[in-house]
Amino acid sequence: MKMNIDTAVIKRNLDLIIAGIVTVALVGYGYMQYGATKTIRDESASKLESNTRNYKNVKSTSVPESFGLTNVTSISTDRAHGNQEIANKAEVAINAHLNNVYKKFAELEIPDGIEVDPKTGAILSVTLMNGGNSYTASDIGTLTATVTDRLNKGKGAILKPELRSVGGDTPEQYRVENIAVQDGGSGYTKGQVIVLIGGDGGGYDGSNDYSSDSQSIPNPTQPPGGMPGGMPGGMPGGMPGGMPGGMPGMMGMGSMGAGGDDSKARVGIDDNTFLKFMHTKVYGLQRQCKIQRIRLPKFEEEAKEFRFSFSKSWDQPEFEPHEREIMCYQLAEIEALCQALFKANVHEIYNVRRLKVVRGGDGAEPSEEDMLEFFSEQKFTLDDVTKFKEQVPGARVMPYEITFRGFSSEVSKVLEELYKSKVFFVVKNIAVIEATGVVDDFEEEEEDEMTLGGGGVAARSMREAYGGRGGMRGGYGTMPFGMGMGGFGFGGEEEKKRRRPPSLLMDESPLKVTLRVNTIKRVDPIKDESDAISALQNQVAEAERKAEEGGESDDDLIGVDEDGDGFDAYDEKITGHSDDDPEDKPTQEEVDAAQAKIDAGE
Repeated sequence: MKMNIDTAVIKRNLDLIIAGIVTVALVGYGYMQYGATKTIRDESASKLESNTRNYKNVKSTSVPESFGLTNVTSISTDRAHGNQEIANKAEVAINAHLNNVYKKFAELEIPDGIEVDPKTGAILSVTLMNGGNSYTASDIGTLTATVTDRLNKGKGAILKPELRSVGGDTPEQYRVENIAVQDGGSGYTKGQVIVLIGGDGGGYDGSNDYSSDSQSIPNPTQPPGGMPGGMPGGMPGGMPGGMPGGMPGMMGMGSMGAGGDDSKARVGIDDNTFLKFMHTKVYGLQRQCKIQRIRLPKFEEEAKEFRFSFSKSWDQPEFEPHEREIMCYQLAEIEALCQALFKANVHEIYNVRRLKVVRGGDGAEPSEEDMLEFFSEQKFTLDDVTKFKEQVPGARVMPYEITFRGFSSEVSKVLEELYKSKVFFVVKNIAVIEATGVVDDFEEEEEDEMTLGGGGVAARSMREAYGGRGGMRGGYGTMPFGMGMGGFGFGGEEEKKRRRPPSLLMDESPLKVTLRVNTIKRVDPIKDESDAISALQNQVAEAERKAEEGGESDDDLIGVDEDGDGFDAYDEKITGHSDDDPEDKPTQEEVDAAQAKIDAGE
């Protein structure tokens, strides 16, 4: 039999023939692989079945009563159980609570070195607190100043750091001389602006380059304003009125200090801004005392005034960056403390004490004025400021002591106002004694007082004669109806001495009260080892070390020119020259550059 093979047909179906052969080959290979992997597939299936069974056994777990979940008996990963809904409700409740706490403990109003136009919200100027000295020539084109608005309202600001060489022995090092505002943008809010100085150059390490150091780096998981975490539940000294010691310490929200690394440029307030802030705050407190006729201490020294513990810093021309920052918070907190006294209408303020900040580079014995304005080391040490940071990273404690005169009703009102204050005050101690020999003397106001019948004695107001507010009230200061002051024995020579009337509804002596309070705040935990408090601790430690070594201070070198070369020993020390060799002397340019570096804290 003869077969005829049509080659044309084979050519037309060659693709199908090849595909069929390949398919048969793949099916055979797949069958072989299926048999070879049977053991692996069986083990995987068995494992999946076992894991699924275990998951179903644990997806719903009962909750012990010790957990304190009164309305939930079990938890589960099952969507039908509603745990996600419960978690969402809890998140909303927590955020609402934090927002309420934030409203109560609003931020302190302190300068931050960033001026904002109140109408347009444009940034007008940015002040350097420290220019740094760790920058190189490569930073000139890459160093940036980034603007962040904590309320997410501002936009469009463009800032540019301007660098210049440090000069002297280190001309290759640069410092930030100015932050130029190329475009102020719009919509920014005073006190809510953060400026970060950074870049790609070799001299930059942005880990600690904080902005205006009165602010914290924003945390997207926190409510607006950089809400920090709560204080430990075991914090001692809860506030009166039932406020637990574990309430979140959220007033201020500030860093309470610039970083301890002086090689980095930072935004903040300069000496002039701080002096203006200090004078404004103290003058305001003095004026309020005068308006409310609250007596302040008088000094024998002419022109010396009570300045609410800032007398020693009043006329000082310059401060270290960390000193300015800590004292800004102290000023704001003392103002808040005094507002409680003003609202309680106390009669007299004897004293205000705080933690000493300006140490003057000496490890020295406290002066008499120090004892009047600052805490002694026996009562509160510098290390006590950060004593809770192990339990709560970023925790800061700042102490104050204030002594005033009033009655028990005023004392109660002061405690109530401290509880209501936007600053988180913790009352640590109250010491009460009888205020003996009470004298009130407002000479400038007595000239305008009216006179009452009888002997024509210059009358004092109800408050000055009785310690009251000027109206009928209980306690020492209540005058029976129809009685005039002339009948109470206020003679000419003794009118400054208060005497009890022979008949009173209540007989209470005025009280001298010493109130010891701490303020608690929480800063960004990254600053636990690098903030103003750390810088102050380092300053004190260095001063104590020098004192132990017995070395002479730089002040002793000023004006001493042993080699007669026209430059004193101080100038030659800071420039690295000898005061024993007249040929080894600096130039005036070197002296100026070295002094500028010291003034900048570098």
